[in-house]
Amino acid sequence: MGRAEAMENYRRFSTTGQSELKLNCALLGYFDLDEVTEAERAEYEKYLKFRVRPASEKIVRMDDTEKLQKLYELGGFTEQQIRVLMGIAGEEGRLSSLAWLLRLKKQNYGYQDKDFSL
Repeated sequence: MGRAEAMENYRRFSTTGQSELKLNCALLGYFDLDEVTEAERAEYEKYLKFRVRPASEKIVRMDDTEKLQKLYELGGFTEQQIRVLMGIAGEEGRLSSLAWLLRLKKQNYGYQDKDFSL
């Protein structure tokens, strides 16, 4: 079943014109299927780098910090992307993702002290 499922997923990924389905197939193939060829994995990776914003939003909604870390390692997130993802995680109660993103923001960009002087 493993290789057959991987082949079917790649077929759907490479033939669909629907961006949501293509993104779902890329996420499944890159992160969850074991018997993916190196060429297929490279195609999934290329697509996920191109669609990092919707891919990261979907992973935050799944509250999967391991996948979020792997996606981050593909090309990083800008400070603005991290803020958007933190907003999604906070609004949807994805606390593991929120904590991970807060640490990432502090590590890469820090936090600015607010000046409340009059």
